Amino acid sequence: MDVLNLGEGYISPIEWLAASGAVEKKTLEYHGTARSDPLKAHHRNVLKITRVCDWGAAQIYDKERRELMAGDLRYDPSIINQDIVAQVVSCPAARWRK
Repeated sequence: MDVLNLGEGYISPIEWLAASGAVEKKTLEYHGTARSDPLKAHHRNVLKITRVCDWGAAQIYDKERRELMAGDLRYDPSIINQDIVAQVVSCPAARWRK
């Protein structure tokens, strides 16, 4: 699947898992454990959301948290934000924002 042409919303869970592992390795290489460890924890949170909710909700949570992470280096993505999870799960229209 050509994710670059289809957009991030079309990535499968298997492709996401492979990509997340690659991103974790590069983050460790370039930024050290201070940034890679919280990112790994964030990825575990995304997988938890997938098990409890569904892949679409997990994708939205993942994207929103990563955007926040990129804009604010003080943000700790390792702590799951239950309010955002509830918002994503309770608002099916939010899935069209992918």
